[in-house]
Amino acid sequence: MLNQMTMDENAKVCCFTMEEIIDDFGKEIWYLCLMYVKDRHLAEDAFQIALTKAWEKRFSFRGESSLKTWVMQIAANTCRNMLRTQWFKGMKKSLPEEMLFSTPAADDSERREVRQAVLQLPAKYREMILLYYFQGMKIHEIASALNMKEGTVSTRLKRARDMLGKELKEEMEA
Repeated sequence: MLNQMTMDENAKVCCFTMEEIIDDFGKEIWYLCLMYVKDRHLAEDAFQIALTKAWEKRFSFRGESSLKTWVMQIAANTCRNMLRTQWFKGMKKSLPEEMLFSTPAADDSERREVRQAVLQLPAKYREMILLYYFQGMKIHEIASALNMKEGTVSTRLKRARDMLGKELKEEMEA
């Protein structure tokens, strides 16, 4: 599949299709969008916008990172741009946060508590947890996707873990 993606060095044309991107990374991209915008409908919009941008910019993909990292960067930037708009800041989310995880795995109360705690983190720490644990990206991939130094990613990830640990400990004691 796309893990063995090749690039025609002479033409500088990437050899992947939209179908391959959706099949290989679609669920991860949509979930990332959902965790950013906290609304299923807006996540669908962000997902479609991100895929459209990736397709339009496919010829600028240089292969310096994995295709997944490149597409996830586009999705994260798309979501961040949506969150910055005045329109988004003034609107209500269509679903309460606890409804975001209406999957069979979400019935596990411990998992639900962890996900709720993740949603409560400030955005810059939440994205580290999402990309590292929920998307399975490595620190260097996150750094590349977010245009950050690896040290910054590591520090934010540690702080996010500390915040989560404190929050979950308080919940268990309550």
